[in-house]
Amino acid sequence: MKKTVLAFFFGIVLTGTAFSFQNAVKRSRYSDEVYKYVIDTPRFKMIDENKQQSVVGFMAPAEKGLSANLNVLVERRKTTREAHRKLSIEQLKAFDVNIIADKDLKVSGRDAYSIEFEGILIGNRPLHYLNLIVVDIDRVYVITCTALPDNFAEYEKEFRACLDSFRPTQAIP
Repeated sequence: MKKTVLAFFFGIVLTGTAFSFQNAVKRSRYSDEVYKYVIDTPRFKMIDENKQQSVVGFMAPAEKGLSANLNVLVERRKTTREAHRKLSIEQLKAFDVNIIADKDLKVSGRDAYSIEFEGILIGNRPLHYLNLIVVDIDRVYVITCTALPDNFAEYEKEFRACLDSFRPTQAIP
């Protein structure tokens, strides 16, 4: 009987804690001016430390079997721009890619870099990638823009406008 009451009590406490967390975290809102709608995004829990997760993606209409796209991936770990770049370059060298550009940046006072490359990473077709990587206090934002090499120029202006608009909102201590 005591174990049942104790388990019930802890269940209520844990449920209340999760509910309080969800109520304390403001929902994000997405507004789409092309398709004319607004939607609140789900309040999913944050990813665990030392894990990564794609948290949002945007896709163009498919052309030649591929939708040009922009994805935001969050890596939940502490690192430096130099260490992250070194790991990224090492990973890219395992594939048949051509690095077009690689440069240091600052985004909202944070170390960042961009890397643009073409190659085959997934499947058997070459793609053109434009990445913005922003190293924040306890996470890394990886924004990846992808299109076919022969139509990347068609999307480049939009991709760069999106990357230029990216800002982490966590205050720097």
